[in-house]
Amino acid sequence: MRPFIPPKSYFLSYSLCLAILLLTLGLLSAQAPLHGNGDITRETRLSGEVFHQLAVKTYCNVTVRCGHMPRVVVETDANIQDHLQVSVRGGLLSIDTDTWIEPSQIQVLVEVPFLHRLPNCGWGRVTVEDLEVETFTLAGKTGTFLLSGQVETLILKAGIGTIDAGALKARRVEIQQDGHGTSLVQADKLLTVSGSGGRIRYLGQPGLQSADGSAIDLGPYVPATSPAEPVEYVEVRVRNNRPAKKDFYIMGPPGRAFSYGFPMQPFATHKKVVPPGTEIYETNFLGLRGQRLLTIQAGEAGQTLDLYPQK
Repeated sequence: MRPFIPPKSYFLSYSLCLAILLLTLGLLSAQAPLHGNGDITRETRLSGEVFHQLAVKTYCNVTVRCGHMPRVVVETDANIQDHLQVSVRGGLLSIDTDTWIEPSQIQVLVEVPFLHRLPNCGWGRVTVEDLEVETFTLAGKTGTFLLSGQVETLILKAGIGTIDAGALKARRVEIQQDGHGTSLVQADKLLTVSGSGGRIRYLGQPGLQSADGSAIDLGPYVPATSPAEPVEYVEVRVRNNRPAKKDFYIMGPPGRAFSYGFPMQPFATHKKVVPPGTEIYETNFLGLRGQRLLTIQAGEAGQTLDLYPQK
């Protein structure tokens, strides 16, 4: 008796069913997020690779420090590290994930000589410190962005997120504001606005250009103080009285909100013209705010203030 040999259609049907089953199991497993295990680790991902653009494609908090040799450091759960993808291609640094993750935290420190473009499509908080380029472009449709430094031209494509570029000095600013987001900029010469909605506030006295029929709420930045109350400033010099380079974060008092980070070399001094009540904090290697070092008072005008108390 000849053995039964199934027809080819049988094998095709079986293979198809098996493929569908495996695909279904894969999809079901992919739908379950990978939760962080709480074991926070720190890894240096890149060191020396050349890039001048940054794309954040996932949720994380990123601190970018310009004026440094290229380096990327990631701090997150140990079981998440391998799923956070950090790569450089064509001068673009990308931060992404290869699966659905729910980490305890993701803090990324990016150091780079200079940065001229941030085509962001993720969310979270991105802080860029000490920008100093001819033109800087930010596409920040979602998330929160804090920019400081000095540029000739600032180009923003804003959406539903928040962009605080009040500490970034620019001669010209171009904003395309869509959605219901909020942007704060500083423009010395020209501010050009287009878009379909949102709120824009500006520092300085630039010439204004706005598209006809724009629904954007556009106006000068007004601190949350009484109109009759004069805004006072104190000029002091602050000194890093430690024999090591340190990074700091300065924050204005209530009603006169501003903030930015700044580095200081050993025993260096910086001039600051700020409202009384301004606070200075030390920051860690990720740019996160630590202990408060100093609160600048009105009676300290003209003085040089050590950031660390003398022992």
